[in-house]
Amino acid sequence: YDKLGKITNLLTGKLRKMGYQAQASHPLGGLVLYPPLAVKAGLGWFGRHGLLITPHFGPRQRIAAIFANIDNLPLSESNEHSWIEKFCKRCGKCIRKCPSKAILELPIEHTSGRKTHIVRKKCLPLFVKQQGCTVCVKECAFTNNSYEELYDRFRAQNLN
Repeated sequence: YDKLGKITNLLTGKLRKMGYQAQASHPLGGLVLYPPLAVKAGLGWFGRHGLLITPHFGPRQRIAAIFANIDNLPLSESNEHSWIEKFCKRCGKCIRKCPSKAILELPIEHTSGRKTHIVRKKCLPLFVKQQGCTVCVKECAFTNNSYEELYDRFRAQNLN
């Protein structure tokens, strides 16, 4: 987190020197939840464990954000990774293996409209006690199999 936070601040500084307005958002938390933001950017999809799943790293990456007033960034309404949502609904391994039972089958909808499958009050104490838990990352199918393999298997099951 520290290294990515420093890199985020460095890149934000470079954008400001280039004349853009820019605000860094540290990987430990900031202005928004990062996985849904990354989904909007088309980088991947988020699993029920609350983590972003990408083709290259699965659920194994840290995310930070830089908000800038750059007008010509590409936007897309579709996301080629949206199949992951159905895959995760069928899998559920992260839910079964979570030692603190912090991952829920059905999402909680907060008054803000935000939805999450994670009960932070259950997750954080174990995370802090163990200086990181990562059981959901280790058990995720995208950690133990390639993205392409899982996608091919998913497509084959849905064609039949």
